[in-house]
Amino acid sequence: MRKADRSYQAPGALVAGFYLLLIAWTAVSILFLTAKAARSELTDALQWVMIAAIFGFTWYFSLGLFYRISLAADESLHLKGVRRGLTVHAREIDTVEGPYLPIGFVRFRAGKERLYLLCQVRNADLQAILKRMGEINPHVQFKTK
Repeated sequence: MRKADRSYQAPGALVAGFYLLLIAWTAVSILFLTAKAARSELTDALQWVMIAAIFGFTWYFSLGLFYRISLAADESLHLKGVRRGLTVHAREIDTVEGPYLPIGFVRFRAGKERLYLLCQVRNADLQAILKRMGEINPHVQFKTK
């Protein structure tokens, strides 16, 4: 990776807490579903396919979230997540939308793609990256939910 001007990484406890919460939700859901199946209330194969699809989509989306962002000297943003890494130029970002709470997801819109960064919004490094993005790309819209 290129030398970055600024870099932000979500605290390990925040990332671990998010995925532990997701694991707990999955485990509890599976326990309830198997208990329901044992009572023969959930026997249709199509229902099981739909449930598996929901779990699969949830995990696929969750593993695609980013926890690290860096702004390189060439004005490109490098995003790192569990499932993938991505590089996008700051001028390609149309909208940046922050959460209500101080911990949550910042959503970046780059064309048709939506990128989500798990973060502490009030972090100085993250704020500096977002401010620099606004300087690089004066057309970017900053919103709060």
